[in-house]
Parts: sequence; C-alpha cells; structure tokens
Amino acid sequence: MRSDARVICALVFLSLTCLSCKEDLISPVLSGGIRGSVVTSDDNTALANVLITTNPATESVMTGPEGEFVFTDLAEGTYVVSAEKDGYERGNVSVTVRGGKEVRAIITMTRETSTKVVPAPKIVSPQDNSVEQGQTVILTWARGVVHPRDSIYYSLMVYDGGTSERVAHATDLRDTSFTLSGLRFGSTYFWQVIASNGEGAATNGDVWSFQIRRIPDNSILYTAYAGSSLEIFSTDSTLQNTLQLTFEPSRELWPRWNRQRSKIAFVSDREGAYNIYIMAADGSDVRRVTTLPIAGYQNNGVGYCWSPDAGWIFYGHYDKLYRVDQFGANMALIATAPAGRHFREIEWSQQYDRLVVHTVGANPYDSEIYLMNPDGSILKELMGNVPGSLGSPSFSIDGGSVLFTRDLSGYEAADGRQLNAHIFSISVDQKDTLDISQMKPDGTNDLFPRFSPDGAWVIFTNMPNDNSTFGAVWIMRRDGSARRRLVLSGLYPDWK
Repeated sequence: MRSDARVICALVFLSLTCLSCKEDLISPVLSGGIRGSVVTSDDNTALANVLITTNPATESVMTGPEGEFVFTDLAEGTYVVSAEKDGYERGNVSVTVRGGKEVRAIITMTRETSTKVVPAPKIVSPQDNSVEQGQTVILTWARGVVHPRDSIYYSLMVYDGGTSERVAHATDLRDTSFTLSGLRFGSTYFWQVIASNGEGAATNGDVWSFQIRRIPDNSILYTAYAGSSLEIFSTDSTLQNTLQLTFEPSRELWPRWNRQRSKIAFVSDREGAYNIYIMAADGSDVRRVTTLPIAGYQNNGVGYCWSPDAGWIFYGHYDKLYRVDQFGANMALIATAPAGRHFREIEWSQQYDRLVVHTVGANPYDSEIYLMNPDGSILKELMGNVPGSLGSPSFSIDGGSVLFTRDLSGYEAADGRQLNAHIFSISVDQKDTLDISQMKPDGTNDLFPRFSPDGAWVIFTNMPNDNSTFGAVWIMRRDGSARRRLVLSGLYPDWK
C-alpha cells in the first residue's frame, strides 16, 4: 500500500510539472491606415488646406495641394473622418480599418449657404435730420456686433431730395465712412447703407437725412488755387463764408456776377480752349455758352462782360467782338478791331448803354482803350497807345469814370512783364485822371480793379512784379486810402 501511494504521488507531481511548463498564447496587435481626398460636391474639384480629424480621435492633418490626406498606424476599428473649411459645410465619412490594410476615403464638401444674420449699420454722423451742413459732408456709420473673422461689405446710396437724383452709389466698401462734396445749398439729402457678408446675407440700414445750409449772401468772387488747379471762390467782406464753387482739374478764370447777382459767368479750359460758362451762385447748373473760344493777342482766357439786363455776353475772338445770349444762342458779330489789334478786356456800363473796350497788338505794349456803343460803333478813344502796358478797364457805378491799369515804369519786353502797374481813374470826358495806387508797395503791380457795389471801394489784385508768388486780393477806398489785404491768394476779383 505504501508503495502504491508513492507511485500515485509521483504521477500527480509529474502531471503538475508538465502543466506548469505549457507556453502562454498572446494575440498579435494589428494596425492599418486611411488614405483619402477631399473634393467639392458640385464639380469634384480638389480642396487644399482642409482640416481633417477622426473620431475616435487620432491626429489632425491638413489636405495637400491635390486635396489628399493620410493617416497611418491606426488600430482596427470604425472611424468617422471629418473635414472642415471656411465657406463649406462640414463633411463626414465612416470607414472601417482592418489589420494590415489601408482603406480609401473620399469626402465631398458642399459650399456653405450662409444663414448668418448681418447686423444693420448704425448711424454715427451726421445725425439723422441734421441741418446746417456744409457743402462737403463725411458720412460715417458703425457696424453691428459680428464675429471678428466675419467680413462685412457696405453699399451706399445717396439721393438729392430736391431733384430726386442719385448723387452717389458705392459698392463693396470696407470702410465705414464716405465723403460727399459739391452738395447743393438748401437741399436735403437722403442716404442708406446696406451691409452684407459677401455670402448672400444682407441687411438694409435705415434711411437717414441731412440738410445743407442755405447759400450765404456772398458778393465777392475771385480765382485761387485749390490743390494744383485754379478754381473759383466766393466770399463776403468779412471772409466768414468763403465757398469753393468749382471743382475741376482745369483753369477756372475771370468770374463775373450778372447785375442781379443770380448767375456767375466764368472762363474755363476744361474742354481744351478757353470758353465762357455760366453757373448758379452756388456753383450748380453749369453750362457752356460760347462755341468760339476767347482768344487773341495777349489773351489767355480773359475779357468779356454781361449786359446790364444779363441777357447778353460780349467777348473778343481775335479781332472780332461777338455777342451771344446767356443760353449760347443768337450769336452775332458786333465789331472788328482796328488793324493790327485784337479785342481783350470789355466792360458794359450799368448806368449808360455803352462799352469800354481794351484792344491790344502783337506787342503787348501796343494797346488802347475805347468807349463804344453796343452796336459796335466807336464813340472815342479814351486812352491812346502810351508807354507801358494798359489793361483792365471797368466803369464806375455811375458810369462817369473808368478804372484802368498802367505800368509807369515804361519797361517793355516781349513777355509783357510789368514792373510798376498803378490803378488810375479817368472821367469819361477825360478831364480828370487820378492815380489811386500812391500807397502801393514798391516792386509790386496793382491789377484787375473793380468798384464795390456802393462805389466807395475798389477791389483789385496786388502781386510781386517778378511773379514769384500768386497775387492777393486787396481793397482800398476809391481815392487810394485805407488800403488793406482782403484775401491771401486770389486773382480777377469781382464785387457786386
């Protein structure tokens, strides 16, 4: 029995030993990959720079130039692959990765139809229903609260309430301001801003309005530089209401009021040659009057006059004096200048039905001043050909005397330079002549004189005789006293 027990124990031990020596089994870990591309849903165009992610999460990648992407060393299982790009709806595809294999995935993306709400623009300035605005107004508005990454574009429309004309229409604005200039005095303007995100969503702002102040009662006109162009301005004797009336990249010269001070005639080379134009007192309603330009010896766009009733304009074209009505019609030849002379400056008496005309030859120092009837017949020579230049004749308010300029230096050169031009007053009967430039600074010229509306003052231009600077507009009493500068820079003044 004892022997049998030992045998049984040995067998049990041997069996346990064999079991303990049996090798453990370990399942292998398998991996695969995803190779894919992203295309548009409408035309299968490859999309680059698309963000690709997976769920369960792995790494994030961006598509390449051909829209391709790849994930490697992924555990077996099912993945949702997602694609994101601005302007497109999110794209997804589900794929199953199996061991040792690479699965293909194609993701299509649809262009995004915006459902974003674009906030309406808010007014900043000028405030709605504001009044007393100037002729130049800066419209300013504010954008509503949007995501910083959102791009907002603006369209602007502005209408003149007096004429119902659209005066401005701008699109695709990124700035929130817009400048309007040359607006009509006394008119009310309406404006609206439309905001959009460039993706089909847009919101209209409210309709706002502002009113331009009424035109000031300016009585003085002159030409001066505005930037690089010569423009026409109006002002009053206090200089509190100076207005720029023209805004052209050209030369705007010789502004003249009609007697009623309702219209302004001026000369411009905006269409090439110097022609006469007419505009309203606020610079609006510009129209060309002449077909033959102002031209002739020593004449670069100066010299014409209104008739007292404002129905006609007289002007010179070489040796011919023409008449044309204010609408540019009924043109007629009035007179022919003496041999070798061209018409230059002209003025019509407001008191008497007569003209004073300035004729000039090829030599700028050969000139005369005549009194003439409106039919072209000459009454008499008021000032003969004297040493030095003559110029700018104009009547006194009562028609009894004429202002003119004369260079007292006696200097004569081909370019017409003057060294010491004075303003004189001569009675039409030639009995009295007065030099009213006695207080003129040395080295300067007094030019282009005109009487004030009450006849007590003379407005004129004073400028250096070397033409080193632009002239300034001055005034003085008709006897030459109380001389003072009125406008720092200006030529060809008129005062009615």
